Amino acid sequence: MAETNAPGGGLEKTRLEGAVTQTELAYRQAELQFWHQYGTEPEERFVELDTLGTTIRVQEVGSGDPILFLHGSPTSGTNFAPLVASLDEFSCLIPDLPPGGLSAPFEISKDNVTTWLDHLVTDTLDAMGVERAHVVASSSGSALAMKAALRAPERVRGVVHLGAPWLVEDIPVPFGEKLLLVPGAWRLLTAVTPGRRMQQSMLKSIGHGKSIEAGRIPEAYWAWSDALFTETGTYAEQMRTLPAFRGSGLDYDPTLKLGADELSRQGPTLVIWGTDEGLASKDDAQSLVDRIPGARLELLADAGHLPWLDFPEEVAASVRSFLGDVE
Repeated sequence: MAETNAPGGGLEKTRLEGAVTQTELAYRQAELQFWHQYGTEPEERFVELDTLGTTIRVQEVGSGDPILFLHGSPTSGTNFAPLVASLDEFSCLIPDLPPGGLSAPFEISKDNVTTWLDHLVTDTLDAMGVERAHVVASSSGSALAMKAALRAPERVRGVVHLGAPWLVEDIPVPFGEKLLLVPGAWRLLTAVTPGRRMQQSMLKSIGHGKSIEAGRIPEAYWAWSDALFTETGTYAEQMRTLPAFRGSGLDYDPTLKLGADELSRQGPTLVIWGTDEGLASKDDAQSLVDRIPGARLELLADAGHLPWLDFPEEVAASVRSFLGDVE
């Protein structure tokens, strides 16, 4: 297994595939400033995922029981910085899920989409030398967490879903994703990289308008998000993967979705759902929790789809309390 280690931004190090580029330097500088906003500087490793046959970057913060953080799309693991900074009593493992961030390029296709869903979590745990971990997940990361809990329940302890999960039956496909499921539409819709104004509009559409207006999301976040999109290609690369999940019409392949049977076989689960969630309703949240035996639902007032961006300390407290009760 090939692996390299570097502290924090690691600006002087050499990547597995060659020297650090100027665009990567620009991204790393913005990323490090975002981590510093919360008094944190992670270590990082580049590890190989054997089943998927690709290399990913994993950042690490803290020590203690391991938590694997699984982000949604379009973003990277650093999106969890505000939350991770308040959970340093755990060993927080934060991958840039492929394709995206500083992980190696990876194309998700109809041929490998099931492998990606079923093996990404266990491949990552294997590469990090972790036998069993808690999982904190958001959006498409939640689909990966639930797939792992089905396929390898002995590897997954407690699971926390932050916001509406992806690929769950009866949770509707958002309008923006439907557009991306139109054959060839991703090329048009990703021709322009979102600038600051568009990024803010995107966050407002998923329920973060109050936090933006109140200034709860710091400038360091926006500078990092700007750099992620402009310097790494994450936005286009992640958006272009969606057709691999398409079924008939403007919906995802039903064979990839998690239905009542799959939900009934999930382990200990907490769902933290913002009352301003922009991708699904509170009724959807309750329906999800009702189908997972013993699951708990916490509603967080004035929070959106990524509730830790609105109230990181409150979300951290809920995560800490729940995982502390899991055997």
